[in-house]
Amino acid sequence: MERLEKIRNHPLFKESTEVISQKEKERIYCGHSLYHSLDVARIMYIKALEQSMTVSKELIYACALLHDLGRAYEYTKGIPHDRGSAELAERIMEDCGFSEEEIRQVTMAISDHRNKENCTEELEYPLMRILKEADNLSRICFDCKVSDTCKWSEDRKNKTIKI
Repeated sequence: MERLEKIRNHPLFKESTEVISQKEKERIYCGHSLYHSLDVARIMYIKALEQSMTVSKELIYACALLHDLGRAYEYTKGIPHDRGSAELAERIMEDCGFSEEEIRQVTMAISDHRNKENCTEELEYPLMRILKEADNLSRICFDCKVSDTCKWSEDRKNKTIKI
């Protein structure tokens, strides 16, 4: 998984994760650390196996590692994080040797991972669906000390262990 290490060591990845870390230092709600991204990756991989998807493990991990990176742009430039994440993902993935098709799949999934509605493209791009599912499932609202004041709606919160 050489390309994943290239992502992790890419200057834009490092710079963005540092901005996120600094801006979320005092955050009381769910954060967007590398731990979160790896949780999302592992859940995505489980979902892909359960659904007999043909997407590679490496592409799943790349998608998860990059899906919230645009938080840095949201905090510093006011750009929505899904749009910023897709932009950063494209630049980083190009430098790390991913194909145009791989980049397209990942950036489409990232661009839409906050959309609360099911979109018809999810059938064509299952990476999009499992990113949304895993991003939600990675949160453990049932053990959160500030769940009562969280902006997530009650029906979106994970109040039990779900798989």
